[in-house]
Amino acid sequence: MGIHAAASVLLAFLRPHVLNLLTPHDGYDSSDEVNIHVMGTRWFLTYAFTLILLHHAAVFFLETINFQTALYTLAKTILSTIFTGIVVVIIQLLFFSPKRERIDYR
Repeated sequence: MGIHAAASVLLAFLRPHVLNLLTPHDGYDSSDEVNIHVMGTRWFLTYAFTLILLHHAAVFFLETINFQTALYTLAKTILSTIFTGIVVVIIQLLFFSPKRERIDYR
């Protein structure tokens, strides 16, 4: 129990470090949302696949806790990361508009 929760807490801990690694030279606007249209395709794919890979590796290795099947678990992690990454990109393209105007409710 709690394998997914442990992997999610690990991601919450690692996310700021991943963002620091991927921050552009000019920085980014704090009001920007992390999506494929705002941040760019290359940046978003690097960000998403890194976090998905870390999450899946934590889930699958915590699930087995057995390094005798490490190659099988690694293959499972990589294939699952690719599938999940493709689904995330499809969702980004379908449900997030490229130029959504911000409405200021002040």
